[in-house]
Amino acid sequence: MRGNNEWMFPLSATPLLRDARGDEWRELTNYVESLDEEHEDSLAFGQMMVKICGCLNCQPGGYKLSLGCGTCAFRAAANLKGSDHQVLRRYRAAREEVSCFMAERQSNN
Repeated sequence: MRGNNEWMFPLSATPLLRDARGDEWRELTNYVESLDEEHEDSLAFGQMMVKICGCLNCQPGGYKLSLGCGTCAFRAAANLKGSDHQVLRRYRAAREEVSCFMAERQSNN
């Protein structure tokens, strides 16, 4: 990997996404940026961005990796179909996934 690329969406790229969409999106990115990386809402945002960006399919030497995580994430967020409200539904679904995972993990300990 070159530069600041990571294998999964880095939450440090969140501020770069602020202007990718409208006001609701900007509020979400500002909120996530203010949180600790271990906060469930940060994890949910990262989960959502991994899905949106297709991070699991990012290959060494591939075009997306050559763009860098920030550019790739900005393009993916900006090019999402639908309104910010619809994108926020994706975030809420990711938050539910993270909450269920955390609850299951705590019950197993």
